[in-house]
Formats: sequence, structure tokens, C-alpha cells
Amino acid sequence: LGQVLYMIWNVANDPIFGYLMDKTRSKQGRLLPWMKRSAIPFSIGFLLLFFPPQTWRLKVGGNDYQIALLTWYLVSQWIYDTFFTIMYIGYTALAPQMTFDQKERVQLNGISSVFSLLGWGISMAFPLIFLTDATTESVRTFQIFVFLFAVISIFPWFWIAKVVKEKQELIPKKSTPFWTCIKHVFT
Repeated sequence: LGQVLYMIWNVANDPIFGYLMDKTRSKQGRLLPWMKRSAIPFSIGFLLLFFPPQTWRLKVGGNDYQIALLTWYLVSQWIYDTFFTIMYIGYTALAPQMTFDQKERVQLNGISSVFSLLGWGISMAFPLIFLTDATTESVRTFQIFVFLFAVISIFPWFWIAKVVKEKQELIPKKSTPFWTCIKHVFT
């Protein structure tokens, strides 16, 4: 039930935030203002996924416990996924907003891919190391690494927001209609 409810929001939020970002017109561009405001909530949402209240984590059974845990799961997933969507849309749309030159775009995407793979590899290693034989101590150690990862991950977003500039001339004059965004999602 939790996954179904989460996935409904996951399908809905892409066109919603893509449309809202597309309509944004500011001196900083249309993507960077959203990314700047979303970096910290994105990391907080990430943390919430891995830090359910201690008293719930160790209990088993009971409807009250299950409803509380489902609520925690849904709220933390919705917060995380909302800000992940904003950050991901902004991040993937930045290269075309930065340069006309195709070679530069390819180079930017190559560098981006290297760092993405590095981050993915690190994020996959920690659960394998700490949670294959989960104990209270290994879960706590894993949570410490999750916290450090969340805090460290804020800095590249702020760096991007500070250093990267969207070229105003590359921002389309008209935003994409909402129903066109919906069609793209389901295509």
C-alpha cells in the first residue's frame, strides 16, 4: 500500500514541477532558484527515510505500529521524492541552459556521469557493508554514514547554484503547456 501511494505521487510530481520550473522567469534563470531552495529539504528528506523513530523500529506487530510506520514511510518518501524531482529536473536541464556548443554539452554530461557513477557506487557500498548482517550497532553505524552523506551532499548543490549560470537567451520565451508535460511523462 505504501509503495502504491508513493508511486502515485511519483508519477504526478514530475509534470507538476517540470511545468512550474518551466514557468519560472527570474534573473537567476528558471532552474537554479528551485535548486537553491530545494538542496536542504532534499537532504532532510533523504535523512527522514533512514531515521524512523527508534521506538517504532524495534516493535513488531500491532495495527497502531503499522499505521504509524506507514505514515512515516509515506511522509518521508513524499518529502524526499518531491525535492529529488526538483533537483533532478533542474540538474538534467542545466546543460542545455548553459551552452549552445554541442561539444561542451557532451563534456558536461560526461563529467556529470562520472560523478554520478561515483556517488551511486558509494551509496550502494554502504548498505552492503553494514546491513548484510543487521545488528543494532551496524544499523547505527549505517545511519551515521547516511547522516554524513546527506550533509556532504548539500555542498555540491550549493556550489552548482553559485558557479553555474543559466544563459537567459537559451531560456525559451514561452513555457510548455501543462498537458504537453503530461503527455511527455506518459510517452
